[in-house]
Parts: sequence; structure tokens; C-alpha cells
Amino acid sequence: MELTNTEMRFAQAYIWETIHLEMDGPAHRLARQHGVSDWQISAFFSKFPDVQKQFAEKALIDGPRIEAVVWPWTDNDFPKPTPLSCDVGRSETGCQRREAQ
Repeated sequence: MELTNTEMRFAQAYIWETIHLEMDGPAHRLARQHGVSDWQISAFFSKFPDVQKQFAEKALIDGPRIEAVVWPWTDNDFPKPTPLSCDVGRSETGCQRREAQ
């Protein structure tokens, strides 16, 4: 499975913002607007070696912000893994799986 051009552009924008510590940039805001957390997007992108290589790309490190970012998935398209309870606060028993909402 490969990412579409639109998905890869979103990934590049998200990575650029992450590298430059701009966690309130357009790509991060789009993810939050669609109910996708940082860890969910990171888990999804970690499955794609081409996205992982983007972290080392000089153009993303030194280049300008990736503009004109759109959310490339429908709300039902983006695979949302089951969250862990520690993602919403630690419990006395530590991290436990909870039902997806």
C-alpha cells in the first residue's frame, strides 16, 4: 500500500511542522479537526517507509513550510487504532485498552 500524492503532501506538511515545533500549524489543526491525535497520525505514517525517510530530507528540515494542505481522507477513511487509557490520563492500573469511541 502506498500513499497518494495528496496524502504524501499532508505527511510532508505534518513532518515539517513537527520538525519546526509548530504543533498548531495547518496540518496539525486539520488532524485535530478530524478527531485524529498526534499519536494516531504518527502510528499511521510509521507504516510507510517513504514517510519515515521524509524526516531526513534536507528540504523538509531547511525548506519553507509546505503550503496548501488539505485533509486527504474522509472521516471514515482514516484508520483510527484503539486508544489506550494512558493516552487520556493514567489510571491506577497503568495503560489499558479501552473501547474505541
